[in-house]
Amino acid sequence: MFLNIVITLIIFLIGILYNKKRSVKLWLGILLLVIVANIGTYYARVHLRNRTRSLTENTHKMSIKAFLNTIKNNPAIVRAIYTEQGYLAIIVANDGEDKTEMAMYYCDLANSENVYLGGVVILDAADTKYGKSYAYGTELGEASCH
Repeated sequence: MFLNIVITLIIFLIGILYNKKRSVKLWLGILLLVIVANIGTYYARVHLRNRTRSLTENTHKMSIKAFLNTIKNNPAIVRAIYTEQGYLAIIVANDGEDKTEMAMYYCDLANSENVYLGGVVILDAADTKYGKSYAYGTELGEASCH
């Protein structure tokens, strides 16, 4: 936000110096409009970030870890990751079958354990890219847990 305001001030000064036909009131109005828009955007972003963080971090944080450990006990599962978006990504070997029922099973299991999941995505272990809190690749099955 600070950088946006500095850039706006520079543009404001250049506008006044090189365009003397326009009044200073016009340039001050534009500057004020940009500053108010930047402040509004900043507070909206902070509010949404805090709201999202409180939903994903405070909703059954210990239950999620225990739930992931339970899932990892299944020998068919290569890896299970809880993403930042609240989804469970399960990485399995592709045996050619649709894994939608498996995804629905883990949604039901999460609901019975009072663990919040936005959904479950089953991914192919052969081409999945993953990190600590993300995973993407070929989807073998998907279910929404709402």
